[in-house]
Amino acid sequence: MEAIPEYLFKFDDYDEAELEYLTREEFNELRGLLDPDDQTLDLLMHRINDVAMCYAYVAVANPPRDALDLVHDAIDALRVHGIALPDFKLVRDLSFNEYDGWGAHVSPERLSRIL
Repeated sequence: MEAIPEYLFKFDDYDEAELEYLTREEFNELRGLLDPDDQTLDLLMHRINDVAMCYAYVAVANPPRDALDLVHDAIDALRVHGIALPDFKLVRDLSFNEYDGWGAHVSPERLSRIL
């Protein structure tokens, strides 16, 4: 949550923010990259977290309707800025069906190559 623009621009400097995960260098670099007046990235990052919370600590039988709405919000935010979606064919084989709805482990390295 520390990297969400709303939080980054809430404080004037690193020490005031009392961050746990971001270093001073990362804090300053992110603030330099982001436009404090553009709420699109803030919305996108919130939606990613919101979708994760829809699925936190539960087995997934069917995607919750509100999670799908959040995903559509995120997709719209990307499209506004002309950012192409990743090729979903690369994750088509992934499923929540394994392990009674918890899904099989997916390595972060595989996902980072896709994204």
